[in-house]
Amino acid sequence: PSIMIEFEYTITLQEGLHAAPAVQLASTAQRLESRVTVRNKRGKSASALHPLQLMRLFACCGESVTVRVEGCSEKADAERLRRYFEEYL
Repeated sequence: PSIMIEFEYTITLQEGLHAAPAVQLASTAQRLESRVTVRNKRGKSASALHPLQLMRLFACCGESVTVRVEGCSEKADAERLRRYFEEYL
């Protein structure tokens, strides 16, 4: 049963969540079974499947975002995403 997992991450990439990392994140999310959304501190959310939506979050270096993972494989998917964020963002 799905219960949803959320984790918070502070962007460390100097340029923030700009075009290239947004495309990479979307590509990673497309390979997951879970639904993934990213929310900024201003309350705006974006589907991780859509790079333009992610870029419109204007997540800058030093800003925290909340990542929500929902689905049948959310535990494994959340861990994969956490590793992605730590490595690339």
